[in-house]
Amino acid sequence: LRTGGKYVFFTRELDGDIGSIYKLINGETDFVQVTKEPAYVLDIIGDTAYYYMLANSTVYNYDALNGTAKPIIYGGYTDYLFNPENDFNVISYTVASDDESVGGIYVLKAQGGAKQQISTYSGKCFVYYQNYVYYINTDKLNQLYRVGIDGKNEQCISEEFVFDYMVPDLMENYLYFYSDSDYDRIYRINLLDLTQECVEFEDIAIVG
Repeated sequence: LRTGGKYVFFTRELDGDIGSIYKLINGETDFVQVTKEPAYVLDIIGDTAYYYMLANSTVYNYDALNGTAKPIIYGGYTDYLFNPENDFNVISYTVASDDESVGGIYVLKAQGGAKQQISTYSGKCFVYYQNYVYYINTDKLNQLYRVGIDGKNEQCISEEFVFDYMVPDLMENYLYFYSDSDYDRIYRINLLDLTQECVEFEDIAIVG
């Protein structure tokens, strides 16, 4: 299930398996089928949804206003960041074996095209801020890293083991995340000077 400002997209489950994607307008009950094959939505930005089609391992850009879709990323990747405002997407993949894990982070144009590698590490939970891609480095004990959109100035900015089931939350110039190293407490890092602090001092079960 993914929600946007106007639309809700969801995948129907069929006998425990992933089914087709449907959409409906927020507040209404009539839904419209978007795909004929099994798929799931990765993100919604404005009136555009990005979904992954299982049959061909392809990501599509879907215009909810006119109901048209076009392929933009081919091949199965493990994590995505869509940034149409700056005309690029970020993708990552990991291929694991008994001996090693091989992966990388790439940038490509928003409408598709050749990809450019910006890191040899495997990453997830991407956040973009002022020409840097911030990510959880799954090759380095889930530490928080950043790398320039041009592939330069890659560095570790937090040695905490970062909780990777949620994308870190960007608010103004702060990046908030859960630290698995510190009992899932909430931390934040100032992206201007890279100073870090814990902002949750009580052991509580729910954060709102």
